[in-house]
Amino acid sequence: MTLLLIAVSIHLDVSIPNFVAQEYSKGDEGPMARAYPGTLKRDGGYIHAPDAPGLGVEVDLAILPEVGRTLLNPLRNPLRDDGSVLYAV
Repeated sequence: MTLLLIAVSIHLDVSIPNFVAQEYSKGDEGPMARAYPGTLKRDGGYIHAPDAPGLGVEVDLAILPEVGRTLLNPLRNPLRDDGSVLYAV
C-alpha cells in the first residue's frame, strides 16, 4: 500500500460505525513516504484522519519518480514459520 491508498482507506474507515482495524505496514514509512510530506503518521497505534481538503494528502511529484520504484523487500521483514508478518504497529 502507499500512503495515498491508506488515506483513501482511512476516510472510508471513519465513515463505518464501529470500524476496528486498518491494515498498515512499516514499509509505508520507508523511502516512498518522502513523496507524501506531512501526511499520515502513526500515533500510539492510531492513525488520525486528515483534516486537509480532499484526501488530506500532498504528493511531491518531483520526488515520486525517484522513490516510486522502491519495493518492500519481504526478505528483510521478520516472518513467522507460517509466513505471516511478525511485527505489530
